[in-house]
Amino acid sequence: MNILILPNPTKEQSCTFAEALKKELCEKGFNVYTKAEECTTAPDLAVIAGGDGTVLRYLDTVLEFSVPVLGINFGHRGYLTSCEPENAAERIIAISKGTEKYEERLLFRCGIIGKDGKERESFVGLNEAVLSRGGLCKAVDFTLYINGSSVISFPADGVIAATPTGSTAYNFSAQGPILMPSADNLVITPICASSLLHSSIVCSGKDEIRLTMCGERVCETDGKPVLVADGYRKYDVDFCETVVIGKSDKVLKLYGVDSGDFLRVLEQKMM
Repeated sequence: MNILILPNPTKEQSCTFAEALKKELCEKGFNVYTKAEECTTAPDLAVIAGGDGTVLRYLDTVLEFSVPVLGINFGHRGYLTSCEPENAAERIIAISKGTEKYEERLLFRCGIIGKDGKERESFVGLNEAVLSRGGLCKAVDFTLYINGSSVISFPADGVIAATPTGSTAYNFSAQGPILMPSADNLVITPICASSLLHSSIVCSGKDEIRLTMCGERVCETDGKPVLVADGYRKYDVDFCETVVIGKSDKVLKLYGVDSGDFLRVLEQKMM
């Protein structure tokens, strides 16, 4: 079995753990890599040692190899990295024997459509895409479209489009609903909306979400809105552009998170 171990490079404890785990697994006959570029053959399992943010940052690597993930918890919340370091080797052996199953998490695809109608940026994310006023000092007028039909226009500081996995992150902090991890939905939650839209809208995974903005009340010197995905991808967005969000045809294969006990785990993490 080929294993790719990806530690959080900013945490010494995580990197030390990765080297120790590599040595232990190699002694047990596994082929182990600690850098994606070292892989001479496609890995069968990606072991990510860090917090949930580390999983988000390695998402592109995981999707490139189309490999399941076991998250080792070196973070705080640990929704995606539920395996403790002392149990890692045991869990990996169990996975290699086929005694554990992974679950599939919905991913979103997001694109920025320019004034010319062409897509200038696109990416896949796990938690959420947030279109916000950025450095502007006033609320932005957003218009929400679902499947091409205008739903509502409203002034707000921003709009969150979250997956079930991301519903416990920024969406939850903005008073959005929590979705079960297995749900086939996206949830749209306004941030500090100055209108009647104070509730979230839950869409089907088949729906296409479009967000546009009106800049009539904004001076060019005030700045631009910003699109942030999963807390680390950041793009400036012009008022003449459109952000399109929908369900990706890719999924994240994740070991070690028990959806059946999700609410109990959620309560423990929040406390």
